[in-house]
Amino acid sequence: MSTPDLFTITEAAVVLRIGRTTACELARRDLATGGGEGLDVLRVGGQLRVPRVALVRMIGAPIS
Repeated sequence: MSTPDLFTITEAAVVLRIGRTTACELARRDLATGGGEGLDVLRVGGQLRVPRVALVRMIGAPIS
């Protein structure tokens, strides 16, 4: 199975090995600063998604 291009906040938290609450706070920080800090997120309908490229950039390694 291939790696998805968009992750839920919960899936991103697993990749980053942080808690869901922490990932949500980082997503809120991204939205509040207009992308200046935190976990890069996109609004898709009424939900938030984390682009794979943002996770790769954050951890500095490919996601498998």
